[in-house]
Amino acid sequence: MKTALTLLTFLSLIAYEGHAKYEDWSNRKIRFQIFDLRATAKLEEALALSEDILKYRPENAEAHFQRGVTLDFFGRYQDAMEALTLAIKYNRQPYLGEVYYHRGVSKEDLGNLEGALKDYKKAIELGYNERDVHFRANAILLKFGRLGEE
Repeated sequence: MKTALTLLTFLSLIAYEGHAKYEDWSNRKIRFQIFDLRATAKLEEALALSEDILKYRPENAEAHFQRGVTLDFFGRYQDAMEALTLAIKYNRQPYLGEVYYHRGVSKEDLGNLEGALKDYKKAIELGYNERDVHFRANAILLKFGRLGEE
């Protein structure tokens, strides 16, 4: 009985340590750790870190966002779009417009121009006003012959 109790206590400690692995990481720390890996062309490490964080914090919007952006670098546009959709679902941060923008990029890469345009418009509506989001939205409108109508 004592051995079973000791084993149960040991397993509980391991489970808690795993759960606490990224508990003290702020969204800002997650963002910059993964961004720095991507910026130094360590894409595999960036993807692995985002996926490891999600094992312990599956509802972390920032980790889903960073995973989605990294997957886009690999050309895995469908996976990127799905990760970015989860980032939108769990989002509790001020970067929601940026998430919509990046999901729009993934949709555009998949050939879903209407979906991309919708996400670009949502990004702008949420205050994400980087030049590229306007450029991409206008390029799609131009392709559709609707530039100036919206």
